[in-house]
Amino acid sequence: MKKGRLLTAFLGVFLLLTGVLAGCSSKSSASEKTGGNNSKEITMVFYPNESAKNFTASRKALQDELHKATGKKVNIQTTTDYNVAIEAIASGKAQFAFMGADGYIQAHAQNAKVEPLLLQSGPEGTTKGASYRSYLMVPKEKADEYKKDGKYNIDKIKGEKASFVSTSSTSGFAVPTDEIQKHFKLKDKDELSEGGKFFSKVLYGSTHPGSAINLLKGDVDVAAFDDIDLTAFLKVTEGSYDKPG
Repeated sequence: MKKGRLLTAFLGVFLLLTGVLAGCSSKSSASEKTGGNNSKEITMVFYPNESAKNFTASRKALQDELHKATGKKVNIQTTTDYNVAIEAIASGKAQFAFMGADGYIQAHAQNAKVEPLLLQSGPEGTTKGASYRSYLMVPKEKADEYKKDGKYNIDKIKGEKASFVSTSSTSGFAVPTDEIQKHFKLKDKDELSEGGKFFSKVLYGSTHPGSAINLLKGDVDVAAFDDIDLTAFLKVTEGSYDKPG
């Protein structure tokens, strides 16, 4: 991952992850089997990033805490697609979901019973520092091409090949495209989601490491992903995580 170099960081502070609790939907046959008030089982669904093998221990820790709090058997549902997780919590097939802000908004729009329950705290055990960052990265050897008046600038990304995580990802799509829309004064950011409009080509990595891999393989010129999911692979050799460059 050392080949990647930070081009710019967007909206450095927002809530890291929300826990979501959904009341059971009367339309969902699955919710009749698990999750109801009289049920002995509940299900928690995870996004693709948190479904990875290296998150097994953290999933188990949450599973144990939920069991202690509810006294119920907690089933873990892993996914390979953001929309699967959103649909699971919105439909009542899952009663808990570990997800970002954009996913919560989509799930709540589908089912008003989906509500935030908890968020991951910062280092002091409070909301202070409970944040993460969304990046646009380019290859190190081309980083200087994205400078304007000695500072990094995203003017050059128009017409290039880009990678995002998923259109349901907060830091892997919603945040960077919001900033791109503002920077280029676009009327509709929908044109950023597919190639042939603003970008010549748009790929999706399904996970944050997947988006980074699209960049490292040379399939795209610029890629969006967050810092927290790349911590195990990314090393800052100069500067800091929260500043461009």
